[in-house]
Amino acid sequence: MQFNMPDFLHPLGDDNRDEVILIEFHRVLKNTNMAILRNLYYAIIDNFDLTKVFPNAVTYMKLGLDAKYDATVLFTGEDFIYNLSGEKLNRDFCSDYVRLLRDPLLIPSLHVTRVESMLREFLKHEFVKKVYIVANKFTNEMEQFMRETFQSLLDSRLFCVEGDIQSALTDLDVTTAFISDSEDVHQIATKNREALKDKMILVMDGYHNVYLDDKKDLQYKYMEEFVKLGEDKIANVGYIYPHCISKGLG
Repeated sequence: MQFNMPDFLHPLGDDNRDEVILIEFHRVLKNTNMAILRNLYYAIIDNFDLTKVFPNAVTYMKLGLDAKYDATVLFTGEDFIYNLSGEKLNRDFCSDYVRLLRDPLLIPSLHVTRVESMLREFLKHEFVKKVYIVANKFTNEMEQFMRETFQSLLDSRLFCVEGDIQSALTDLDVTTAFISDSEDVHQIATKNREALKDKMILVMDGYHNVYLDDKKDLQYKYMEEFVKLGEDKIANVGYIYPHCISKGLG
């Protein structure tokens, strides 16, 4: 079944191949840019001069909750801070602000994503052998969320892994991955295409995964390379939109 042509007559069943699934925490399992935005609002209430540093925050404030999700999820954390600053903030400062404004996440207040919903479905099936949730760092809050959210499943197949996505993809015998950045796949393929053998990799849509062509049209990065990986029966790689489950407050 092609990733972009789902067969709704044949849903998940226990006759699937054994799966080891990787899911990136930020942007994929949870749109944590929403936490950045919320915490920035609180900071602006205390110090309105921050709107001079982040002038676009005022625009985001006017959006409904679901609209905020759609407007924020297409950025990396650093790119989102850069956008909030009107594309004027030094890139090094953007990374610093991500670290400052992502804490606390207050995860229960964030949208439930389709990937989170899919994870619940995956864990109902015996063909799923392991699930790795990957982030550069797992805070106590993130670990507690994972325990509390999935404790009802009493599942020992779920692991929180600290590190980078490229290492996780190549070191953990992953069969299916939901990740944020196509650059990670490109870098692995450039070094050793065989490291991607038999993997299904779904990359979340985002501004960092597109470029402007000569006609000023947006194009997905590395599509020719990804198509060739499929044609050569190495891996299936494609893009999907990072959907949320609506809160009905768009």
